[in-house]
Amino acid sequence: FFCVGENVERYPETYKEILQRKHKTGNHTFNHLNAWKVSREAYFENVDKCAQYVDSDFFRPPYGRIGLKHIPYLKKNYHIVMWSVLSMDYDPHVPPEKCLENCLKYMKAGSILIFHDSLKASAKMLYALPRFIEHFKSKGYTFPPLPSRPITNHQ
Repeated sequence: FFCVGENVERYPETYKEILQRKHKTGNHTFNHLNAWKVSREAYFENVDKCAQYVDSDFFRPPYGRIGLKHIPYLKKNYHIVMWSVLSMDYDPHVPPEKCLENCLKYMKAGSILIFHDSLKASAKMLYALPRFIEHFKSKGYTFPPLPSRPITNHQ
C-alpha cells in the first residue's frame, strides 16, 4: 500500500491494520503532489513529511511523475517502485467491468498493478479487485508483498 501521509494522519487505525495484516507500505508523498508542478524543494519536503507517518523504504511518485533530478535524492532513502498496469479505477468514464477487463488483459507474471483507495475509485476497485484476485488465484498465481530489498538496482 503506497500511502498518502495525510490519509495516514487522518486514519491511523486503518494504517495500523494494514501493518498488522503484514502488508508492506510505501511513501506516496504527504498530499499526493505532482512532482512536475512544484519545486524540487517543496516536493522533497512533502516526501519527508509523509515519512513522519509512513515508515517505509519504498516510494511511488503520484501520477508516476518524477524528474531525473528527483531520483538521486529519493534513492538515498527509498526504493522507487513504479507500475506496469494501471487499472483506470479513478477514471469516471471507465465502468467497473472495463476496469476489471483492463486488469485481466494487461497482467502478466511479475506485473505491478495499481488500484486506488480514494472515494472516486472505491466502487470500481471494490468491484474489480476481488474478481481480479480470484481469477489469478484460480490460475495458480500468488500475490507476495514487495521484497524488503530491491530485486535489481534498476528502480
